[in-house]
Amino acid sequence: MENKYHCSIIEKAIYFITENYRSQPTLEEVSDYVCLSKYHFQRLFHQWVGVSPKQFLQFTTVEHAKKCLEAGRTTLATAYEVGLSGNGRLHSRGVWKKGRRSHFKISSYPNSIWGDGHSRI
Repeated sequence: MENKYHCSIIEKAIYFITENYRSQPTLEEVSDYVCLSKYHFQRLFHQWVGVSPKQFLQFTTVEHAKKCLEAGRTTLATAYEVGLSGNGRLHSRGVWKKGRRSHFKISSYPNSIWGDGHSRI
């Protein structure tokens, strides 16, 4: 019974994060949504998903950023689209999971903030 309950909480949390990644919800906002303390939610999420809620949010943000960049959006437009404050934040989100780079390099996409086809990041 407890496993079903925990599973439903994690499912709700993942739904909330993926639907609201553009606003970059805090741990407190997500834990409030699932009606748990942020400390208990953090432990439960990590236990079930294998990463922290913050890491999951970062991964979700990077995945959406990849899609925008692959569609030809500029790095600045992509950063704003995924809820980040600018290019630097987009670049820093390319680092995920204990300092290892994901298979995502902003410099491999053709558009820059200047729109001339040369990435300056």
